[in-house]
Amino acid sequence: KEIQEFDPGVVGISIFVISELEGYNLATNIKSILPHVPIVMGGPQVGYFPRAPLERCPAVDITVQGEGEYIMRDLVNALQNGRPVDAVPNVYFRNTSGAITASPPSQRVPDLETLPFPARDLMDLGRYAPEVYEFQRLPATNILATRGCAYGQCTFCFESGQFRTKYRYQSAAKLVREIEMLRDQYG
Repeated sequence: KEIQEFDPGVVGISIFVISELEGYNLATNIKSILPHVPIVMGGPQVGYFPRAPLERCPAVDITVQGEGEYIMRDLVNALQNGRPVDAVPNVYFRNTSGAITASPPSQRVPDLETLPFPARDLMDLGRYAPEVYEFQRLPATNILATRGCAYGQCTFCFESGQFRTKYRYQSAAKLVREIEMLRDQYG
């Protein structure tokens, strides 16, 4: 009922290996309520297997491979303005005949120093519980200080080999600014 009242122009779902099936169930439920709304799926699992959600879940319309900040911005812009999504790099979608199609790839990755802090003011942080191993106090949120893997050599992990991403981190000064902002605004 809540999502129906909100009536978003697009829905984004991020999945990890452990949450893949829940992501498909969520997409299916949302699509049954809002069949006209494009459902975009991304996250680590999709980064490694961008076709899988489109093959496994008819409710998923588009997948995003890679870090989504610029891709989602450009994708939402294209959807809002009626432009084709195939001009947005690193997306997979079903073309008019239903075949899964990939847009041209791009290696562009966000500079962590220039990314704005998440728009936490648009969320009810009281609805998000801390992880079981974290300090049990509400409101809860997370902070992204790094991306990629500092090691990238573990044979059991996708972060080694062809999927290895460059390890990047934001400055300590930016990290401290975000922590101070969270303390000042949310306690």
